[in-house]
Amino acid sequence: MRNHIQIRPVKNALEMKNIHVAWARKEGWNPGVHDHDFFYETDPGGFLVCTVDQEPVSCISLVNYNEQYAFLGYYIAAPRYRHQGYGWRIWQAAMERAGDREIGLDGVVSEQDNYKKSGFIPCFSSMRYALTQSPTGSGLADSEFSFIPGVDCDPLLLLNYDEKHAGTRRPHFITRLVSCPDTFSFVAISKKNHEMVGLGVIRKADSGYRVGPLFSNSIDIVRSLLQMLCDQVNISTDSPVFLDVPACNRAGMEIVTQYNMKPVFECARMIKPSLHAVHTTTLPTQQIFGITSWELG
Repeated sequence: MRNHIQIRPVKNALEMKNIHVAWARKEGWNPGVHDHDFFYETDPGGFLVCTVDQEPVSCISLVNYNEQYAFLGYYIAAPRYRHQGYGWRIWQAAMERAGDREIGLDGVVSEQDNYKKSGFIPCFSSMRYALTQSPTGSGLADSEFSFIPGVDCDPLLLLNYDEKHAGTRRPHFITRLVSCPDTFSFVAISKKNHEMVGLGVIRKADSGYRVGPLFSNSIDIVRSLLQMLCDQVNISTDSPVFLDVPACNRAGMEIVTQYNMKPVFECARMIKPSLHAVHTTTLPTQQIFGITSWELG
């Protein structure tokens, strides 16, 4: 009897949680505890699952942010179904869904050669670091900046600032992120010209907490944001804070050293260009101290 193979979008956020997020947890990716809700809302049709006789065997996400840019993540095959072609099947479905959009992904080291074969170009490496003790003495004294909760920030200001650092506009993603349960966020505003000059978010994860995004062009603002975020949670060796830092960010490496952060594992941002490229290969990495999410960019 021939097996019935189907590739389809998940039915809802709960199914996405039970497949994509649960499998990511088993792979050690440490997802946020509420990621399924606001990730799914970003593009409900973008979370695909391949089933054999209704049993999930592989999954992937291909989130179309707009007509120019998509981001790929959650590319996982169930262990007992690996090396049987089910991963390749769902990969092809994701590529078809992207159309002629430019596609970004953050690929683990072991898979980067395979991504290159599919036309993806490495842009920069990033390392996940663990912080096990809250930073102190990092705040800006007599600051020229004010810090407000992200939920109180003008949404348009938030969207514009995120777009500058993410390479694309994410209205259904970044505004939902800052308002999620078990999430804290702060925005830095210049008192001189009222411009937004920093953004930091921390959210509860399966293990400890995840910081991201953490954006600014000032290392002092980043130190202040990181301290404010860490002050909202209880950090310990058993409950660390994780931060995904581009390796090319010189000031980011300074903070890693200053706070004695420990490396966990490495990924690389890769881009598959298109005729509608949005120049994500030229992201302002010196201002990115914490990538928002390896799964959604």
